[in-house]
Amino acid sequence: MLKAATGFGGGIGARGSMCGVISGSVIVIGLKHGRGREDEMDVAMNAYLRCSDLLDWFKEEFGSTMCSDLTGGVDFRDPEQLAEFYGSGHLKCIEMAARASARLADLLE
Repeated sequence: MLKAATGFGGGIGARGSMCGVISGSVIVIGLKHGRGREDEMDVAMNAYLRCSDLLDWFKEEFGSTMCSDLTGGVDFRDPEQLAEFYGSGHLKCIEMAARASARLADLLE
């Protein structure tokens, strides 16, 4: 799974887009509540609503869903900025992941 999710880093392809905490959470919601067949639209809708709830919560909690906003504009494609960000311990990301995991646990019930 880690290998498959690598491209989500730095806001999808290091472009500062959707936060990886959200991307990873959406994958987990899909694994637990996703559809197994194309015609299971009721199952899909259930997953969509859980993901939508997560996005609303995340934006309200942290002010944005965009990696670039959340990290103060770090350009993850710049090796120096990337090294500095990871060297700092990327504590904000760790905090967001911890708080979002609690919300995710609720959404998985």
